[in-house]
Amino acid sequence: MNKETKEIFWNQFGASIDMLINVISHCPDNYLERNPRFYFIAFHSTIFLDYYLSVPPTSFSPILSFTQKSKQDRPKEAIIIPDKV
Repeated sequence: MNKETKEIFWNQFGASIDMLINVISHCPDNYLERNPRFYFIAFHSTIFLDYYLSVPPTSFSPILSFTQKSKQDRPKEAIIIPDKV
């Protein structure tokens, strides 16, 4: 991949990260409590962003646990990822 293409991809990726930060930071405090699906999407997006930016990914060590709530407190659409594989 040439330098120009890498720069284009990085700019788009950086814009996506900025948008995620903007969405989460402008979200009202109680919105995450009222909309658990949004919370889980935002939470897992940040966890996987951290994973994909880890070089090498084998050294990835998340600061937070993937599973934060008991099964009955999770939205039915939640995708469950174990803390350890």
